[in-house]
Amino acid sequence: GGRVLVHCQHGLSRSASLVLAYLMMKTGVDLISAVKQVKQVRCIRPNSGFIRQLVQLQHELNAVR
Repeated sequence: GGRVLVHCQHGLSRSASLVLAYLMMKTGVDLISAVKQVKQVRCIRPNSGFIRQLVQLQHELNAVR
């Protein structure tokens, strides 16, 4: 129930992608919902490579749910 600080150099891509993946895996939200949730708190801009990986994660999570 506590708070966690996730940090990278600019806080826009790497750390954001990690938080998005965590939300998808642990809370069951889809990628779009995770992005909307995080953008309510912080400006994020995951790079295209991370977006591809998050989309792949979404497909894998959908397959097991």
